[in-house]
Amino acid sequence: MTFADRLSELGRALARLDEALAFAPTGAPGRDLPPPTDVQRGPLLPADIVRDAAIQRFEFSFELAWKALAAWLVEGLSPAPTSPRAVIREAYRQRLITDEARWITLLLDRNLTSHTYREATAQEVFARLPEHAALLRDLFDALSARGQG
Repeated sequence: MTFADRLSELGRALARLDEALAFAPTGAPGRDLPPPTDVQRGPLLPADIVRDAAIQRFEFSFELAWKALAAWLVEGLSPAPTSPRAVIREAYRQRLITDEARWITLLLDRNLTSHTYREATAQEVFARLPEHAALLRDLFDALSARGQG
């Protein structure tokens, strides 16, 4: 799969993540969603379903993000890093990302939600999703800019 393909997939995944977060309840995670104020939103979904959908979309967005990074890096490195942590480190070194520690937090959150299920962990990760989504969007923008130049 080419870098352009990976980038395109990442863009679509981020749109899906944003879509799920738009249905997230305001206030503390785990609270019931408020009554819909817009008939365009459709039926009201329980907060736990919205949370779980947003977390799943975060997981596949993160996967696509690190793989898009790896695809970009492979063009200039031999050999290119192959693990998510190594890709994050190299992306930081290449200045594609500006905060390595926050990206490691994304990786750890993805690992927590992918490999275990605990209600408390799901709520904690869900509370961080808006910040995670912003980092993923920043990466998409940076890769898009570099891919065009």
